[in-house]
Amino acid sequence: MKAGADALYVEGPRDDKELVAVAKEFKGEKLVVTMLEGGGETPWHSPRSLGEMGYSMVLYPTSVIFRVARAIQRALGDLRKGVPMPKSEAMTKDEFLEVVGLDYWQDVENRFKP
Repeated sequence: MKAGADALYVEGPRDDKELVAVAKEFKGEKLVVTMLEGGGETPWHSPRSLGEMGYSMVLYPTSVIFRVARAIQRALGDLRKGVPMPKSEAMTKDEFLEVVGLDYWQDVENRFKP
């Protein structure tokens, strides 16, 4: 930190004891931790819990992509079987356009058209 780093990252604390020890050792510094779901050694904690320990940035690098991959897998399996999308997993076209921010991106495109 004295050399100018913006934050401190300690790779792979293996348990809560190590998580707390890192936070205690570097109290007051900007601390980063990774919650690697699906195979990491560090026990999973919520951002609030990690903040209370002393961590100021939490990385969840697999949380979203693993869920997306599983959803794609289920969707393709249903399509192969000829099963329609469950209503609980569906969204309307308008909802999708809102989620992807189509109005915003169309505005950006229009502003920068040659």
